[in-house]
Amino acid sequence: MIIDRQRIIISVLILLVLLGGYVLLSRSSRATYRELQMEYARLYQRVQKERALVKNYEILKARRDSLLQVYQQQLTLMPETEDMTSFLEEVSRYGARSGVEFLLFRPMTPLNKGFYTEYPIDVKVTGTYHQLGNFLSLLANAPRLITVENLQILKVQQESEEGQIYTVTAQFVLKTYAFNRESENPSATVAQRGGKS
Repeated sequence: MIIDRQRIIISVLILLVLLGGYVLLSRSSRATYRELQMEYARLYQRVQKERALVKNYEILKARRDSLLQVYQQQLTLMPETEDMTSFLEEVSRYGARSGVEFLLFRPMTPLNKGFYTEYPIDVKVTGTYHQLGNFLSLLANAPRLITVENLQILKVQQESEEGQIYTVTAQFVLKTYAFNRESENPSATVAQRGGKS
């Protein structure tokens, strides 16, 4: 009977040690489990943020590609060379085609604007209202970028040497542009000017 008691006591002690070990292990396991759950939640949030960034990246990349395509198209409107002679001849042909007479055609000082150079020309023409409209239309539809600024139209009544009656005189600044190759990156140019366009 003493042996049975000793066995029971030893069995109970072994059971208590095992139970104590189980409790200690389960507590540390629960703590580890909670830590792993928190780590999982933190990493899951990070993955969600990264997914959003990847989604935005694809949208921004597509937008950048679209803008680069527009930029390349615009470069065709702004030749790289400063071939003003051919441009001046082109404007002169437009004037002859439309029937206007040039009273003033004075190229002014070119202005460097960063990645492009602006070439202003002071122009004064005379002709009929429809001839002036045709001339401005030809300029607007030219293969290169041309702008007309400070347009002033005055009503006149004068006759040319050929007997043609002119009814309007227009004075304006005609501008064309040339691309500066040494400053090819337009975003760098904008950054140099402090973000102002």
